[in-house]
This record gives sequence, structure tokens and C-alpha cells, in this order.
Amino acid sequence: NQAGYWSSTVLTTLPTVIPVVGDWIVAFLRGGQYVTGVTLTRFFAFHVALIPFIVVILLVAHIFMVRRIGFSTSPFSGETGEEISRSGYSTVRYPAGQPFYPDLFTKQAAMVMFYLAIVFFIIAFAPQFFSVAGSTVEANPLLSPDNIKPQWFFQAPYQLIKIIPNNFFGVVLQVVFLIVFLIWPFFDTIDERNILKRPIMLGVFSFSVALWSLLTLWGWS
Repeated sequence: NQAGYWSSTVLTTLPTVIPVVGDWIVAFLRGGQYVTGVTLTRFFAFHVALIPFIVVILLVAHIFMVRRIGFSTSPFSGETGEEISRSGYSTVRYPAGQPFYPDLFTKQAAMVMFYLAIVFFIIAFAPQFFSVAGSTVEANPLLSPDNIKPQWFFQAPYQLIKIIPNNFFGVVLQVVFLIVFLIWPFFDTIDERNILKRPIMLGVFSFSVALWSLLTLWGWS
């Protein structure tokens, strides 16, 4: 459709700001100079082959760390655990903690069922709820919409790039944000984990959520 075609065109243009290899990355993503059926095939391959492979690797790493380091309790419970050593790794045992099964497993299953109920309700009774302009119009490479926008979950990073004069700096800044977000738990080793008792962390978190929401609404308007 028009929305998908032109949003893909805009998003796959972003790597052009990267020196030297930017144009090559765009050609690799699109499978050519323009967005075509080849691009759709490549996107499908990324989603069914590459992304699940990365998810499996992260899942294995997560399970390994849980087995070697152990779980942590809720930061709001105030419970202190008993640290024990296990073959060079340290883990914490919480005698008064809740077991994952069936306590936490039941809670997670309830949340999943609630989420699926909401999604199926929207699909069945309000399928146009998340639709954007042009989502029901056949794609036409010769007719660009008046206002080309990516999907709502890309609005914040896209708007950030628009308001920063240097596109390359805007893309690099978002990559840095992503890396910091991923590695933050490995460097935040403060004993106090309750965010309500950490004003600086609470301020950073609140500012980040507010900034993301503001950029999303700004780009959507």
C-alpha cells in the first residue's frame, strides 16, 4: 500500500547519511536502487531468519546468566538476599521469595491472555484503529503522498533526526542511546534498586519517557 511503500522508502534512506558505506547499505536493504518487490522479499527474510536468530542468541545468553547469577527480587519488596558462591560466580538466594512457577508464571500468563484479548478485539471490531492514511491504497511509486510519515513506533527517532541539522549526528546519537540502554544493567551496580529512592535515576527515566512521548506526538501531528 501507499503508506507501507513510502514509509519504507523514507526509512531505508536514513543510512545514506553514513559516510562511505551508506549507499551500499541502502542498496543492500532495498535489493536495488528503489523499493520494489525485491525489497519486500528481503524484509521478509530479515524478519523470519535474521531477527529470530538474534532473539535465540539473546535468549540463550539470558538463560545462561540466570543459571549462573540467579534471579533478583522485586526492587519494591525491600527483601535482602543471602549471597552464595557458585564456581566463581556469585548468586543471591531469597528464602522468602516467590517461586517462578506457579506464582510468577501464572501472573505472566494472565498478562499475555489480557494482551491477546485486546489485540483480537481490535482486529475483529476496529481493524482501522491503527491504520494510517494510504494504508488501503495500492502502492504507486509515481505518486508520493503529501505528508510521508513512518509508523508511530518510528516517529520519535525520525522526528529527532528531523530537528537535528546534521543527519549523520542524529543517526549516531540514536545508536549511542541504544547501546547505552542495552549495556546499562551491566554498569549500574548500586545496591539500591528501588527507583523511587534514586532521584537522579528517576529523573533520567521520567525525562526519557517524556521526550519519547513528545517526539512521537510532534511527529504524528
